[in-house]
Amino acid sequence: MELAKNSGLFTFANRPLNAIADQTLQFRFAFPPKLHLSLDELIKKTKETIDICVHLERTYPGNDPDHPLVKSGILPDKEELSWAHILISNVFDYYNYLEVSQLYIKPVAEKHLDTLQRIDGMREWALTYRQSLYTGLQYYEQVLAFNRTMDVEDFESRLNAAFSFKTQSLPQKAFQVVLSTGVDCVLTGARKISYIDDIVGALSFNKKIDDFSLGMIFDLGSERGRAIADKHKKLDKELYHHLSSQPVIENN
Repeated sequence: MELAKNSGLFTFANRPLNAIADQTLQFRFAFPPKLHLSLDELIKKTKETIDICVHLERTYPGNDPDHPLVKSGILPDKEELSWAHILISNVFDYYNYLEVSQLYIKPVAEKHLDTLQRIDGMREWALTYRQSLYTGLQYYEQVLAFNRTMDVEDFESRLNAAFSFKTQSLPQKAFQVVLSTGVDCVLTGARKISYIDDIVGALSFNKKIDDFSLGMIFDLGSERGRAIADKHKKLDKELYHHLSSQPVIENN
């Protein structure tokens, strides 16, 4: 930073709300989701709903090549309705899961379930599958988000103990920390109006922290990065093994 200033260069910081460790996005210094259940309760509910989806996928008439609806070409391909099997066959991290869920699972499932609900004899299957799949996806996301939420709260408490902030929210604090390094411009990457409003609100405060210490930032973040990454990997693998185990419900 000092070399850039002395050379007349304008400096940018990119995406300061992303906490990256082990070359992977671990969590964001943003608004963590509110969790109303314990981790054990979330995992149990995820398992129950995903098990229902797995059973429905196994009993989907499209699996039988001799089924009249398959021969007629009316039913969507079974590969387009095997999302629970995909969830129990892969280890997802939180942000990878969000991308897969939003870009692939939900839009593809919605299209085919709309088709199935108009087919005689398939309406009840489609309604049950839709409800179970969407509930399961919601619980699955909350489980993956659990450790990230805990880490965000832990980091903010450490940040508050290290520096005196006039700003209120964690994004504003992260924004102010980056500006305190002397960078000229911060590219936030904010894509929601609420995030943008929050960042704009930070500009009404003093841009720099009075007692800022770059060394303190390294102590807060860099030294703990590997431990955070390892913890997330462990939880993601534990969820995968749990969901891949025998069903906790009777498939009847």
